[in-house]
Amino acid sequence: MAKKNTGCLTIAVIWAALITYYYLFMFDYKHKAFSWLDSIIAISALIVLIGGVSNLTSKKDKNAE
Repeated sequence: MAKKNTGCLTIAVIWAALITYYYLFMFDYKHKAFSWLDSIIAISALIVLIGGVSNLTSKKDKNAE
């Protein structure tokens, strides 16, 4: 069975992790308002992070069989 290309998904998961890290730990909530665009970006990053990691681990499990 040919190996599937998961490079683009891996890059998306890395970017989502960086965006999530920024909004969780580096965003200055005291001096900057959290806008609707920030919330859309943060929620989208969390969805991509959770879905991408689960997809990558399921592909890894299928390749192991």
